[in-house]
Amino acid sequence: IDCHLPKGSYAHLVVLLIHGGFWRSMYNRSIENAVANDLLRFNLVVCNLDYRSVGNSGGYPNTFTDVANGADLLRTIGQEQGFKTDRVIVVGHSAGGQLGGFITGRFHLKPDQPGYSSDPLRPIAFVTHAGVNNMWAGCDLAGSGAVMDFLGASCSSHPERYVLSSLTASSNASVRYVEIRAVPPLILLF
Repeated sequence: IDCHLPKGSYAHLVVLLIHGGFWRSMYNRSIENAVANDLLRFNLVVCNLDYRSVGNSGGYPNTFTDVANGADLLRTIGQEQGFKTDRVIVVGHSAGGQLGGFITGRFHLKPDQPGYSSDPLRPIAFVTHAGVNNMWAGCDLAGSGAVMDFLGASCSSHPERYVLSSLTASSNASVRYVEIRAVPPLILLF
């Protein structure tokens, strides 16, 4: 985790960024650096989480364990750096959206499931940006077998992995969907 502290005083809020990239090793947390830098302008503590990905010993179950341990590590970093971690917002893009949903619902995991903790970090909010929130649909749409590579199995052979990792299909989180519509910018031609 890279944690960025704003200069001077900062808001009592931590943003935990989780990068996307099809869960593949060619992508890492550096693709969220611009987002982290932008959020610092709002005097927020910003932490940028990385994880083992497919091609780098990642996938099921290692990636789940990594993001869970990373989220819980925020408490230690907060104590060392002097910021509170009782108000964390998880923001994930694409594959990071899927992993952010997993982190947000970890408090419902059972001891035999990857990422389990008796006292997990509990974010106050979760933002998924183009997240793969339904792994069954993602298996059909993600292309190049990214979902099956990540979970190491098809949904018919290991459905429990799909339930564990699908925000829209699991009982791990109570989700209220909010639709956000972007207004396209006006283009003026002179």
